[in-house]
Amino acid sequence: ANNRLPIYDPKPKNGFSPYDAYFGKGIYNNNSNNTFKVKNSNDTDAVVLLVNAYSGRKIRNEFVRQGATFEMTGVPNGTYYLEWFSGNDWSPDLKVGSKYNGGFQTKSSFTKTKDSSDWMKVEGYQIWTVTLYSVVGGDVESESMNANEFFN
Repeated sequence: ANNRLPIYDPKPKNGFSPYDAYFGKGIYNNNSNNTFKVKNSNDTDAVVLLVNAYSGRKIRNEFVRQGATFEMTGVPNGTYYLEWFSGNDWSPDLKVGSKYNGGFQTKSSFTKTKDSSDWMKVEGYQIWTVTLYSVVGGDVESESMNANEFFN
């Protein structure tokens, strides 16, 4: 176990994309007028992935601070779900999973909404508002597996 105290890096701003190195830059179509409003009412920060439900492609990765609402605008038409990695004390250098950099040092957990009932379809001029919820529990072993799934 790593018992060192968290290192306090500056907290990223809303809309910071820490994982472009893994997923590529965010994909936009500014003519679509589709928006996903992500409300983070938890007591933790989150990095939210917008995932294409059919291709599995992660087209956005956005930091959303606790208590904030962040708007993902210009989302291409398609069907999506969200995954998110939440926690506190963000560190850009923390190793997560087998080979990824950037993560939360405390209270970290992964949440998936892959179930087709959670899919959201946008076909132009549509707004979805999504509230993040927290999942209690989860041990370190499943977290590292979850991390590898999250980044995969």
